[in-house]
Amino acid sequence: MSNRNGSSALALNEYLRSVAGVLGPPWHISPPQLTDEVATLSGPDGGSVAIYLEQRGNRLVFETWLSSDLRAHQPEGTVRPLVTVSPARPPQDVGKDLLRRLVPRVIRFFGDARDLADRRRRDATDLHSVLESVAAKLGTDVKPNGTSTGIGKFGQPLFATAQVIQPLWRKDEHVVRWSIDTRPDIALALADLLAAQAAKTASDYSAAAVIE
Repeated sequence: MSNRNGSSALALNEYLRSVAGVLGPPWHISPPQLTDEVATLSGPDGGSVAIYLEQRGNRLVFETWLSSDLRAHQPEGTVRPLVTVSPARPPQDVGKDLLRRLVPRVIRFFGDARDLADRRRRDATDLHSVLESVAAKLGTDVKPNGTSTGIGKFGQPLFATAQVIQPLWRKDEHVVRWSIDTRPDIALALADLLAAQAAKTASDYSAAAVIE
């Protein structure tokens, strides 16, 4: 039995290598990454395609997986490409079928995940840059992976923290969220500053609207 199973596994591996040959570089067959897989179809950077047999053994399943560094960046609403084929078909036909039904979707899926990961990295860099600018004004600093900065300490007359966020409903804008604990007299002084800034902002906004 073991010899027959070994022969079957070898024949299947050769079959899959023939399929990958139809796809062309960079696609190639690699050892399985999970116990249920019979092999892995590797290609462009971004992930791989797991290959396994359905329980009845009459269909080959090609299921796409993102690499570990991109898994968290799968765009919302997208589905991992998956197709099934009959191993009874000639490998040339299966390869042509995959070129039509799977490969374009996989390349697009990997590309979309990479684009989202890059965009999130740029956003994180921009957010941190804004936070560093706020910290410089306060005379403080920001830790390398810090998400907030502040001045004073809890229990002191003035304790303020600032966090830079990017609201989902304003994806192209950065917002600085403040949390401030103060004595009443300091609160009144801050209120004067906020009122003056609010009036200036409203005036600038109105002038810009007139020009447009």
